[in-house]
Amino acid sequence: MTEGITKGNMPYQTASFGVLHPPDELPKPHIYSDIEAEKKYNEMQHDLYINSKKAHKPKKKFPAILKILGGILLVAGSCAILHKPVVKLYNKVFKKKAA
Repeated sequence: MTEGITKGNMPYQTASFGVLHPPDELPKPHIYSDIEAEKKYNEMQHDLYINSKKAHKPKKKFPAILKILGGILLVAGSCAILHKPVVKLYNKVFKKKAA
């Protein structure tokens, strides 16, 4: 591909051109009086204020890693607290019988 470009053999496509027709007239700007402009500005500010009050804040999710760590700590803590009673119960139930 680069050989064709460096040797000047770049393939050119034929471009199709159309005729552009300009508009007959430009849109005329609407000029407001000072009172109308102030009125429209106040309406826009009021709409923005009302819409911003209606908007809801995005809900923040609790980080999953903290949930996982909390679960692991809960299990580890309960194992540490219940270790002795569980061992005693296990020894009672599965006590080796002397033959």
